[in-house]
Amino acid sequence: MKDSVKLLGCLVDVGILLGLIVGCGQQRAVGTDGVDESSAPTVTMPSPAEVAGVTLNGIYDDAITLVVGEYEGEPFEPEGASRPRIHLITELMPHGDLNGDGVDEVVALVSENSGGTGHFLYVIPLTTIDGVVQQLGSALVGDRVNIRSVDVKDGTIVMQTIEGGPGDAACCPTHKGTRVWTMQDGVLTETVSEIEGPFSLADLAGPEWVLKAFNNKETAPETPEVTLRFDLEENKFVGSSGCNNYFGSVESSESRKLTIGPLAGTMMMCPPEVMDVETRYLKALGGAEGYGFNLGRLAINYPGSEEYGVLLFEAREVEATE
Repeated sequence: MKDSVKLLGCLVDVGILLGLIVGCGQQRAVGTDGVDESSAPTVTMPSPAEVAGVTLNGIYDDAITLVVGEYEGEPFEPEGASRPRIHLITELMPHGDLNGDGVDEVVALVSENSGGTGHFLYVIPLTTIDGVVQQLGSALVGDRVNIRSVDVKDGTIVMQTIEGGPGDAACCPTHKGTRVWTMQDGVLTETVSEIEGPFSLADLAGPEWVLKAFNNKETAPETPEVTLRFDLEENKFVGSSGCNNYFGSVESSESRKLTIGPLAGTMMMCPPEVMDVETRYLKALGGAEGYGFNLGRLAINYPGSEEYGVLLFEAREVEATE
């Protein structure tokens, strides 16, 4: 009898122990604020590949899905050429924390065209929740807006533009603009929309411009580095052409046409491949006929053998010297 009681006691003790173990295993992690952390969604920043295949709302009546950054709908008329098209601007994809959750959102920029000459720019913040890309809103920037720069700063989207202003034809915007959006109560809201005076050569002063491409299809070599600065006081371009330093006077009209004076510079000799880059660059810059911006890059147009070329530069801030 005593042995039976002892055995029963042991079984009870083991049962209690197993119950404690199982009970501990079933407990959920609870944060200091009492929130069940195990059920919290996983929030991450979308990858470029995810953005290129995202489903978007707010552009057309129905949602559309990008395929490798592109969307092409059915023609408006049977066998017609005009159809809805959307293009993801992959060259500009700024990111930053817009909603204060500690995780960066990606700002997608897309261009919409449904035939004709209009190209409508949209700004669309995106996040990824539990592996699914979700849209936090959308805002129309405008028709044929040229982007000078776009960034996420202190929880806001800040875009510097060249867009239509007083006296501009629809085809040819010339005015500087500043656009700012923030998330307010979960809604993407434009808080600043300012149109300033016409864009001019003086707006190139300040940063150093680093050559990135000789045209839209041919990148420039990283070395030697080719640079350009606009000297506002002397009204001239100066910089490095890869081997030598160069300078030359520059004039511009209100329509952003350029006239470059004879370019001069130092006379060092470098390896043939460096001299080839220098010769090509100086010839293109010396024949430059106009300037503007292309997806955040300074674009200087020059005549080519078959079609116009474009020198594309990215801005780099110049360190202050004491």
